[in-house]
Amino acid sequence: MKSLFVISTLMLSFTHVQAEPAHLTSADGSDLSALCIAAAHSDRPLIETAQTYGIKSYEISEISCNGIRLDRFADKYKALSTAAPKPLVFKKSDESELTELCYRALSSFDEYQQLLRQRVAKDAKLQAELTCNGMPVMDFVSRYRNRAEVSATSLQ
Repeated sequence: MKSLFVISTLMLSFTHVQAEPAHLTSADGSDLSALCIAAAHSDRPLIETAQTYGIKSYEISEISCNGIRLDRFADKYKALSTAAPKPLVFKKSDESELTELCYRALSSFDEYQQLLRQRVAKDAKLQAELTCNGMPVMDFVSRYRNRAEVSATSLQ
């Protein structure tokens, strides 16, 4: 029995920016560690957060978290957790019909559906077995569609 295993290739290049808040944990369970974590996640001014932990405003400059001054530590992790994810750039690495299906799934879902109907007429198993960059096409679409910038040019 002949088995169809389809892998369509797209070249995926992107810059990763952390979009989720950083997950910080206390290594020692101390109040100062808790302050570092709270300062990194709080929307309140640093002085208010520090006062919650019994720290005076003049003491803030003396506190460090992971070797970084408390104010810089808080700014660093707040910036990471509020950074918008950069778009991903997808480029076709070949001109195959299967690559085109993956490409269209990101750029125009209506065109993808139309191409898929034409292709499934030739091969009924295709829809169930199509993968894009190693994942089922619908998982690929749900993971990348909102962040995709699809390039019309192929890589040479």
